[in-house]
Amino acid sequence: MAAARVVEIDAPGLPWTDVTMPSSSSAVRLVRLHADAATRASVSLVRFPPGWTRPGTGHYTSAEEFVVFGGEISVSGTAYPAGAYMYLPAGASRTDSFAGDAGCLAVAWFSGPPVWRNGPAAGGHHGTAGHTHATGHTGTTGHTAGHTGTTGHTGTTGHTAGHTAGHAADRAADQGGSVLLDSVAELPGRLPEGASGGSGAGGLDAGGSGAVGFASGGFDVVFVDARAWAFVPVGEPFPDLPGRVLVRRWARTGG
Repeated sequence: MAAARVVEIDAPGLPWTDVTMPSSSSAVRLVRLHADAATRASVSLVRFPPGWTRPGTGHYTSAEEFVVFGGEISVSGTAYPAGAYMYLPAGASRTDSFAGDAGCLAVAWFSGPPVWRNGPAAGGHHGTAGHTHATGHTGTTGHTAGHTGTTGHTGTTGHTAGHTAGHAADRAADQGGSVLLDSVAELPGRLPEGASGGSGAGGLDAGGSGAVGFASGGFDVVFVDARAWAFVPVGEPFPDLPGRVLVRRWARTGG
């Protein structure tokens, strides 16, 4: 089975592409980290340039979750600096989004294709209806592991993606099947129960054999303080990186 794939957020040589977001002033730079071919859910590293704006009101037809790693982005009058976390359900209206003077660097997840519609959703959320969390992160931590680009991280803990998924924090159900923890050490019994795309829960035994639908799946992990992202196949150890983690389970349709 493949080992965990780790991407350092600040690594040189990442495969950036320019993407124009609908109704926005300029292109952003994007690195696709993981995607599900069936549901078209995805998680990406996104760099907004200084001066980027998206005026007016609109919404995405899919839920979005993001963690800010650098700079700042403002959505509907609320500023999200480095270390901030936000979840927006599908159809949540957002108004007058813009990046700060230094731009913004974030990891963003969408529950399906990120289709943007101008104006509020019919019968949807009005205002920025979501969940926020200030992690207290104020920039790069002392983590200086010499990873470059996409690599397999060799430092692992005793916690693997095959641990039984117990009852995760309430926000795991509210926020797209993810859970935000203070460290990797909190993972046993707190892995997200919902799979990306809503294909069901299903527990996983300690050997990683898994319930039907997850045998070839895994977890994507945002290391908020260590400034890294990883995809961990079911049954493989999680990278032993310090600080807070945002963990999401993916079904085996991931690609």
